[in-house]
Amino acid sequence: MLDDLRSLNYLNADRKETDKVKKIPAVIIPFLLMHFVYFPILGYEFIFNYMGRNGFFSYELITENFFVVSLTTALTFLMLTAFSFLCWGFPGYFILKKLMDLKSNAFAWLLLAPFISIQFLMWNSIINSESRALYLPIYISSLILCLFYCFYFNAKVKVKIYLVIGLFVLTGYAQLIAGEYTNNFFSRSLYKFGIGGGIKIELIFKDKPYEVSKGLLTLLTPKFVYITTNQSSEIVPMDNIKKIIRTRDKA
Repeated sequence: MLDDLRSLNYLNADRKETDKVKKIPAVIIPFLLMHFVYFPILGYEFIFNYMGRNGFFSYELITENFFVVSLTTALTFLMLTAFSFLCWGFPGYFILKKLMDLKSNAFAWLLLAPFISIQFLMWNSIINSESRALYLPIYISSLILCLFYCFYFNAKVKVKIYLVIGLFVLTGYAQLIAGEYTNNFFSRSLYKFGIGGGIKIELIFKDKPYEVSKGLLTLLTPKFVYITTNQSSEIVPMDNIKKIIRTRDKA
């Protein structure tokens, strides 16, 4: 009798270990697909759309700065995810609670205050701000992202892969039908990082320190400065520049 109980315990332990091993691909495969396939491709979608909208093309950015493009896109996506958590975390918790049969947690009620505050601020901005064309798509995107993660955390590995593919198709489609929005969103990210997006700058050149070129910074790379002046768009080699001065806020 005792030997049978021990055998049963060993069998249950083996089953638990087997279940843990089976769960590893469900975590690793979607993670690799999201971070090493989706983010880089999304990054190039953003940058191609941004270059097309602003009338320039950077071979350097595509061929030599793969990591920079991916990192900028990933940080942009993470900022949107963080905003989605604050904006929709409270109702999102109850969706997860129902899907995953979670126990009630008092922590969820801590998300109520950010939920109410951000909802008020967002709707106030959407209704009254001149930039409502930017705020409304961000608001809708954050809701879609919240629903995505709610179903993602509860899904099996195949469903997670389909969800990532669906998110990829959705963002790619958004580039086509809402290119101006994605351009503004990516431009705002570049502006926040201080490497583009219409920052007002002045360029002082090495060979002509008495001349100052003023314009809006479209993009800053290690080798070139992409600047828009009153006359045209210019690509200035970094080797020719003595100093870049950031003046006032975005025009």
